[in-house]
Amino acid sequence: MYFCKFNESTILSDYIKINFMNILIRCCFAMILFTSPFFLSAQTYMVKAGLNLAKVHFTIEDNVDINNQIKFKPGFYVGGAIDFPIKNNFSLESGLFLSNKGFNANQSDFNGQISKVDLTLDVVYLEIPVTAKATFNVGKSKIYGLFGPYAGIGLWGNQRISQSAGGEKFTSESKVVWGSDEFESDVKRFDLGIMIGTGVEINKLQFGLTFSQGLSSIAPTNIDEIKTTNRVLMLSIGYRFGLKKAE
Repeated sequence: MYFCKFNESTILSDYIKINFMNILIRCCFAMILFTSPFFLSAQTYMVKAGLNLAKVHFTIEDNVDINNQIKFKPGFYVGGAIDFPIKNNFSLESGLFLSNKGFNANQSDFNGQISKVDLTLDVVYLEIPVTAKATFNVGKSKIYGLFGPYAGIGLWGNQRISQSAGGEKFTSESKVVWGSDEFESDVKRFDLGIMIGTGVEINKLQFGLTFSQGLSSIAPTNIDEIKTTNRVLMLSIGYRFGLKKAE
């Protein structure tokens, strides 16, 4: 439960987060059900995979800065997406993805008793993004920009803490306990945020760079002055299906 030691809080209630995620899920199914009969030939499908560079950001009201101790943790990003054309160069993109998040952190010299502490949170979310997308032709290639919300639910995770003192090293590892109890839980299961990205499409290949910022605190605590949010930089490559030969 070392994650709780940072004393983070939430900016949205669990009720709001659960219902907002339900809305996103229903929107995805509604788009599939109601647009498929009319735009089936125009829809395109894509599989994506890539690298996540994940960390968390701490916001503390008394300006205690601990973010310089937080480091990026590499992870994976994989899933599938559907692109629904709207008008001209604009479309709506959604899908299902497994997104590996978390952080690495280290602290040194705790009153001379512990020389170093390394912390790692490694979690995997099932995410549903719903993004507006604009695409422009540049020669034989295309560039695009996207923006929109995402909702995620934690599936599994691990946490590890290593302490070094007096030339000895002690390491403990455990599974993440999801929940909202600040004494029994490690991480809240639901994550909401926004993402913004850009990239280039060459024939059926897509190369993308996307940044996502969590809007809801993921730490189980009731301290309103402090919050923790996910931040992820995603580098991805995708392969698109359903493109017309004329494109």
